Amino acid sequence: MINQDETTTKKSGITNNAEVNKNLSFKEEFALLGIDDVLEKCRDPTFLSMLLFKLLEERQKSTKLVEDINRKYDEIMFKLKTQSQGMQAQDDMAKREFNILPEQDQMILSFIQQRGKVEASEIQRLVNYKGQSGAAQRLNKLVREGLLKKLRAGRKVFFIEAHNINSLSMG
Repeated sequence: MINQDETTTKKSGITNNAEVNKNLSFKEEFALLGIDDVLEKCRDPTFLSMLLFKLLEERQKSTKLVEDINRKYDEIMFKLKTQSQGMQAQDDMAKREFNILPEQDQMILSFIQQRGKVEASEIQRLVNYKGQSGAAQRLNKLVREGLLKKLRAGRKVFFIEAHNINSLSMG
């Protein structure tokens, strides 16, 4: 004898919950259900708890995926920033290496290489400027370009080569 529950499930194409669970996963079982079947199954607390559990699992998977994507994005951005900073430094070095300096600047730099350190008054005499401010402006321009470093010792201001800052003797 067939009861009414078996008749309803046979009409929808599903024979027995235990049999379905053996052969199909939850997703496949849910995909086979029609809207009427889902509404009917929603009355079953076990089905609802299983549905909520699967929803929670999917949410956890989605959260993990988003975290992985964010981590990878951060790694890529960090690599790009460090590469661009490295390239910027290389570009700056290349500009300095291939930058053709005016004759007076070349003369000032070679004078500083010979002497180690200079004051604006020495450059004023070397280049025959009328005032010391013209020499100071020229030296400050070389500081801005990164070719010289400026050091203060009381009221005196010394200029040295930018890459030679550790070998300075004030004597």
